[in-house]
Amino acid sequence: MAAEVLQEFGIPAGHVAVLAQEETVAYALQWAIGEAIGATTPPADLFFPHLAGTVLAVAHAHSWQLPLVKAQHRRRVIEHHLELIRRAAGIEPKDAAKFLRERKDDLVAVFDLDLRARLAERQTPELFAEMIGEGHSLPALSFVLEAIETYHTFKARTRMVDAADVFTGQLTAEAECPLVLIDEAQEVPALARRAVARLFPRAAVMLATSEIAALAQWFEVLPEGSRLMLELPDGG
Repeated sequence: MAAEVLQEFGIPAGHVAVLAQEETVAYALQWAIGEAIGATTPPADLFFPHLAGTVLAVAHAHSWQLPLVKAQHRRRVIEHHLELIRRAAGIEPKDAAKFLRERKDDLVAVFDLDLRARLAERQTPELFAEMIGEGHSLPALSFVLEAIETYHTFKARTRMVDAADVFTGQLTAEAECPLVLIDEAQEVPALARRAVARLFPRAAVMLATSEIAALAQWFEVLPEGSRLMLELPDGG
């Protein structure tokens, strides 16, 4: 259907935004569109990189482009916070291995909780209580909030950003983009949906998803008149 829209309205593929939450899904969609329109070039030569890829990558390309927090940066924050914990507990380094290993697992869970809450536009204590009720193993809420503060202090000090920061930050809109295609739209979190709406304020939007609830969530943030709906079964 996407290829038919491009051909019917004479929209060049390079003018279209092609998005998904996961990189492999976005790339597969680019290939599928290229094949459908009979393109003889690979996606890298067919689509502009600032318009095609993951929602995060495209949003970041339209932001201040501050460095993104990577796994190695999170490890630095974890090691720093673990050292603070060790000193506060008065534990000698030689005796700290097991204790710190358990706290390290806690910190990984805390940072995942923080990002998940922000992407879902929820308060951390609210999501914390929900996860505890579902049987997830998490440290005390006071520990969670203190660790999150350490993480955000690190980002501010190093001028780095994570996905939630990108989606809430300043974005330069692609006001002339005519069409946005989003595969597996149900996987795009709430904060990212709002970022897409800000990035492409005048574009028609085609959503590929099998979840009706996801369509309703997208409709809440998309401007009136910008909606085209494409519903596909799983694996379609």
